[in-house]
Amino acid sequence: MGLGDQLDRLATHTFGLSEVDHAIRTLAGETGEDALHISLLPWGEETA
Repeated sequence: MGLGDQLDRLATHTFGLSEVDHAIRTLAGETGEDALHISLLPWGEETA
């Protein structure tokens, strides 16, 4: 397993810009979802 594969496993959630509020609330522990690392993808939709 390469470094890129290992780093991909750290991103537990990915959100598009339309989901920024939900992403922040997820990181803050307000949604009941466990999040280690969240990525915001300005060019995409929510994927996880």
